[in-house]
Amino acid sequence: MNKINSAKKNLSRQNYRRRQRRVKRNRFIAAALLVLVGVVTYKLFSKPEQTTITPNTPVIQPPSSPPSLSSVPTQPVNQTDQSVWYLMLVNQDNLLSADYQPNTAELLNGQRVDERIYDHLQNMISDAKQQGLSLVVCSAYRPRSLQEELYQEQVAAEMNNGHSRSEAEKIAGTTVAVPGTSEHQTGLAVDIVALDYQLLDEGVMQTDEVKWLYQNCQKYGFIVRYPEGKSDITKIIYEPWHYRYVGVEAATEIMQRNITLEEYLAERQ
Repeated sequence: MNKINSAKKNLSRQNYRRRQRRVKRNRFIAAALLVLVGVVTYKLFSKPEQTTITPNTPVIQPPSSPPSLSSVPTQPVNQTDQSVWYLMLVNQDNLLSADYQPNTAELLNGQRVDERIYDHLQNMISDAKQQGLSLVVCSAYRPRSLQEELYQEQVAAEMNNGHSRSEAEKIAGTTVAVPGTSEHQTGLAVDIVALDYQLLDEGVMQTDEVKWLYQNCQKYGFIVRYPEGKSDITKIIYEPWHYRYVGVEAATEIMQRNITLEEYLAERQ
């Protein structure tokens, strides 16, 4: 009996030791897990995520801001490059498509222009006003349908003067652009007169407003599109009221040299 009791006591002591070892082991594992969780949490939330870029890893740059309206290219532009919108050449040899229609912005008097020249035109009008001058845009963007109507009216008027239709069409084309050849369809051209003199004739040259334009229009990117003595090149009569946006760089050279847009672009081919 004593031997049996002694064996039971020994077994109980062994079981007790095993339980103690298991408890210590579990406590150690739990403590290790807590430490591991703490380390991971610290790395995730205490430091910003960093990315290592190897030499072969492409870096994506943010898009640059769009160029300002007044920006102009520094390289010569070929006259057939229609992507350079403000140097678009429109004449009897360079026709617009019938469906060409720019996005336009409305002026205070209801006339519309290509929205890309709106600020330039408004700045010019505003600065003239500061000088006590009143510029009036009497004609600007014209859709193809309106240009056709104006041209046919002029043809009819010439025929009433005794000309044959072919003669009338030729004469009409020097004063009212043949549909497809009108800069007004681009929205880049404007007819400007003085508030006190709104006739489209050479009398506008006697007004202070047009005199000011001849001296300053290039500062805003505009030119006198059909200057005096250049009809053999432009195929259009002298029109001191007709101004065309071409950008400051081109306008400055054209006005200083008294040349046409055709000549300016031809030199850069």
